[in-house]
Amino acid sequence: MPTSAPIQRGTVVYDVADPRRHGIVHSLNLRDGRFVAKVRWIDSSERSYRPLADLRRVTADTPSQPVRGRRLSKPKYGSYDGHAVRYADDEAWLLVDGKKWVQIEPVFARIKADRLTRQAFRETFGRVPPLPSDSFSSDPSRWPIRYGHHKDGIACRFRDHEVWDGGKWHEIMPSELVYNVKVMTEREYLQMYGPTGRWPVPPLPDAAFRSGWRSPLV
Repeated sequence: MPTSAPIQRGTVVYDVADPRRHGIVHSLNLRDGRFVAKVRWIDSSERSYRPLADLRRVTADTPSQPVRGRRLSKPKYGSYDGHAVRYADDEAWLLVDGKKWVQIEPVFARIKADRLTRQAFRETFGRVPPLPSDSFSSDPSRWPIRYGHHKDGIACRFRDHEVWDGGKWHEIMPSELVYNVKVMTEREYLQMYGPTGRWPVPPLPDAAFRSGWRSPLV
């Protein structure tokens, strides 16, 4: 249910098509006679335009248990240095020796893989083993926990709508992360914050990434 308070730059909103998808309004524009908002989405850090009529403010009344939907992007087909690869925005699997799928950093697949159609993938690699049963899951609790750091250098880990701030680990709201995070590969993160890194941080607490979904911005 929309509220009477106006949506403006900096407003935290959700998409009525998927109440779990939250973002922050970056700007408002008039296009083809209707108002649209440029939104930076918390789940992917991507920006896109949405009709203002399709957005609602996140409030204390925002449903805390909306229906879980499938992931926003379907896994793509590709070839990575001659190997079969399947990848999405935040997950990638590489087929080694034509026998075993191993998980790789998705940023490498997005940058280096040659994207193929499904038909071209089959013609190039033939019959391949099925992907692991937990790959590209629609359950956010199975999504990879991503790596990053704030602009001030503090380590952070994040997945879906849960974010933990490094040093003395504590949970923060994703809205604190949106404009201030640099996403890192696992290797970059370990070089900087791992046990032998420049600024080692303690392991994540047991409570991290175990709770059910809840509205993160209220």
